[in-house]
Amino acid sequence: MRGKCIRPKLSQAKILAAATGVWHGTGFASFTMDSVAEALNCSKPALYRHFSSKEVLMDAVQEYAVDTVEAALLRSRPSGDSSPARLDTVVDNILDTLQILQKEHPHSIFCVASCWFALKDEQRGRLQHGLKSLFSVFADDSTRQLASFVLFSAVFWSIAPQFFEFLAPGMKIRINRSWIKQHCLNGMGGERVSGQASLDDLDFDKVEEHFIPGPGQARHEHDRIFSAIQETVLEHGLAGATVQQIAERIGISVSSLYFYFSNRDEMLQKTVENERQAFLDLLKP
Repeated sequence: MRGKCIRPKLSQAKILAAATGVWHGTGFASFTMDSVAEALNCSKPALYRHFSSKEVLMDAVQEYAVDTVEAALLRSRPSGDSSPARLDTVVDNILDTLQILQKEHPHSIFCVASCWFALKDEQRGRLQHGLKSLFSVFADDSTRQLASFVLFSAVFWSIAPQFFEFLAPGMKIRINRSWIKQHCLNGMGGERVSGQASLDDLDFDKVEEHFIPGPGQARHEHDRIFSAIQETVLEHGLAGATVQQIAERIGISVSSLYFYFSNRDEMLQKTVENERQAFLDLLKP
């Protein structure tokens, strides 16, 4: 009698780990329950016993990725002596931490970076707190602007070569650890940064003003649809945002909206790509 093939028992943790890897490998628009089931060598009904829909699974993947990155950041924060350190030493420590994060948790890093605009305020706040904890040696007001600039530059330019296919030719080659470190220490315009940031207080809050326009504050008229998609996702969540809600916010019919996009997934994917380009334009070297 031939023995039965026993498949490993599925758990939510195992599904989330695999789904995060699928998200990294396929991208936002191509993420499907079929691709996750294939990665786990299981059936779709087995997945649906844990997650009722693709949207529910995607929300859970985002939370899993945020939890993973936040925990890794908090484990990496300085301990012991908190006396001020040389800025170049602090930058080296941050770049070391980012390198370890990308090596140990590449899928979660990609997920967080690729859907940053769709994260909940609470999730973004947790990640920002975790990042800023790496800069505990710069806790006083006189150096907070410098800390924000250096930290943001280190994070952004460490992940940029992976996520921005439209970087200028040769840019990916030029962006290495040495380049990032000099960028953090010397500023985006080449001016030496000392004491306080000399770049008009470029910090998380200011970047988010550009990265995520508030209601009715789209950067340009041609971004009206993308802004409506962003606002709807921020208000209702990734799983809850519907095409009908987006169309109503813009003031057009659903059929008119489908003139620009073939389906809901494409709307969200193109919005991500649009924001990546805007984000990169804001931080051109």
